[in-house]
Amino acid sequence: LTLSTAHSGKVEGTSYYGKSYYVFTTSAADNYTLSMNNSDSMDCDLYSDSGFSTRVSWAYNDCTAGTNLSTTFKGSSGTGLSGSTTYYLRIEGESSTAKTSTYNITVAPEG
Repeated sequence: LTLSTAHSGKVEGTSYYGKSYYVFTTSAADNYTLSMNNSDSMDCDLYSDSGFSTRVSWAYNDCTAGTNLSTTFKGSSGTGLSGSTTYYLRIEGESSTAKTSTYNITVAPEG
């Protein structure tokens, strides 16, 4: 993802299969805001590795599943994401039936 630029995205399938993956690199140490205009319920997780196995502190980077997904990523200690660092974002559909959900997604620094 290019910071502060909307990107068109899509999740296909159910909550178990329907996932999209994104990468963004921070420009500076700061909190970063995720904004989406999804009309179907979705959730997100932020990771520090490309294998999507190490989540960045759940307590400071959790999305509350729902429509129009929005959250602020505050890093592992709540003081902001590290500067010039690559992060990995997983968006997951929350439907129990197969469907296609489209949305626009933006990640932007707060400062």
